[in-house]
Amino acid sequence: MHYTSVPTGSEICEDTHGSKETVNYFDLVRWKLSPGYMTGIEGVWPVYGFDKMPYLNQPVPEFPPGADSVFIDPTAALTKVASWTSPGRAEVSLPNFIYELRELPGMLFKKKPSNPGKRGAKRASNSAVEQNFGWDPLFSDVAKLFKFSAHFERRLKELNAIYDRPGGLKRQRVVAESHLSSESYVAANSWICGVGVNRTYLTISRQWASLSWVPLFGALSEKPNAQDIATKAAMSIHGWRANPALVWDALPWSWLIDYFANVGDLLEATSNSFEYRPDKCCVMNMVHTTVSDMVVLKHPDFTVTPARLDYVWKHRQPASLGFRFLTPLISGRQLVTLASIASNRGR
Repeated sequence: MHYTSVPTGSEICEDTHGSKETVNYFDLVRWKLSPGYMTGIEGVWPVYGFDKMPYLNQPVPEFPPGADSVFIDPTAALTKVASWTSPGRAEVSLPNFIYELRELPGMLFKKKPSNPGKRGAKRASNSAVEQNFGWDPLFSDVAKLFKFSAHFERRLKELNAIYDRPGGLKRQRVVAESHLSSESYVAANSWICGVGVNRTYLTISRQWASLSWVPLFGALSEKPNAQDIATKAAMSIHGWRANPALVWDALPWSWLIDYFANVGDLLEATSNSFEYRPDKCCVMNMVHTTVSDMVVLKHPDFTVTPARLDYVWKHRQPASLGFRFLTPLISGRQLVTLASIASNRGR
């Protein structure tokens, strides 16, 4: 009789306990294996038999290449979430909206050239750019203008929560997420009992940031009266305030700079018009890989239980707002926009 065993998991965790006033570093690596087993005995020549014998080629805890490629710099991630959740952000900037309406007649009446190959013909319209930076924002802004009441009530609750809730207004948003999957055939066992499995890998990567918006001077800050808070909520929703981020949005080609640097996010996140500031800021990364076997080949005299492995990494670190150059991972929409500009430039 011979016994064989395989490691079924481990966990390494680094954390700080007892410190609730600040954000603490955290790191966890954990994996757990439910091994694949073989049970049975050969019917023709019953010499060798297995009783829950682990097959030889078990899944191993490893992440596929590129599992962490979706993650951005922690400072850039936090700054982005701060810009999304700032209680002073504009749902629709009416000054910018009115300024951009000057382009509406041209978007409505622009004609294509009657003879594209003829010298002196008018340049064709750049449809992708007009859609991404003309019609889509216009329709979105018009829809938001009719939701003033809902936006006002939500913003009023946020501004009150900054002063009323212990720890201020807590906000958390996902910055990036990806799903990777693959499948391959694996010869799981070859001795006595031949076993073949289709091994499937599913990897989820996610990055998110959290922070709290608190009064600028902490407990020393005096809460504004109800009328002042209502005025601030109403003015912020439609952008009637001094905010460099709104001026940045109105500048030509600022959107292109924001593809490669977080200027717009930083301006929005740091526009301190309502005497608040971000606190307890941290960024979390998580990668979770699940490996599962499906038996597709085995000896007829044996039963085989497929293996399954879970491998997870979780990481938390304190972060702060700041300027960062971004890794140029261009999204599909951004790529179409740049290609459209290049094509139009070539014509």
